[in-house]
Amino acid sequence: MDTVMAGATPAAFWAAMAVTLLAGFVKGAVGFAMPLILMSAFSAFLPPEVALAGLMLPTLATNLLQAFRQGGAEAVRTAVRYRRFLIGTVAFIAVSAQVFQYIPRTGYLLLLGLPVTAFAAVQLAGVPLALPLRHRNRAEWGLGVIGGLYGGVSGIWGPPLLVFLL
Repeated sequence: MDTVMAGATPAAFWAAMAVTLLAGFVKGAVGFAMPLILMSAFSAFLPPEVALAGLMLPTLATNLLQAFRQGGAEAVRTAVRYRRFLIGTVAFIAVSAQVFQYIPRTGYLLLLGLPVTAFAAVQLAGVPLALPLRHRNRAEWGLGVIGGLYGGVSGIWGPPLLVFLL
């Protein structure tokens, strides 16, 4: 049982389970935000490396369910269509995951909080984030790289994806 709880107290384990259920509900309702909710809440009572590890399996499972809900052929078509974003994200997750252990906790929380706050502020201010279609390929690569850099250290790559999809 200690392996399942990753050394957490029973209270922390059950709090993590409750947060995961809430995050899963939000993901089911709006289609995204699960890793952001998990990492934000987990960081309040778990060490960052346990928080990051704890969000991986539920996020992977829900992303796969979401990707394949219209069938395998549609999932492949979508992957081909957004291949630049996906390649940039996956490649830079592998790169940035190597530096996770060297980021201090305060720096880590700022690294996560500032861009999300900026994105929310821009959205609330009504600033359009739409890029002209002629910049799509560069935007897809650039936002994929940014998503991968954040994804490797936090498991959160959604905000750059949302900017791209907008």
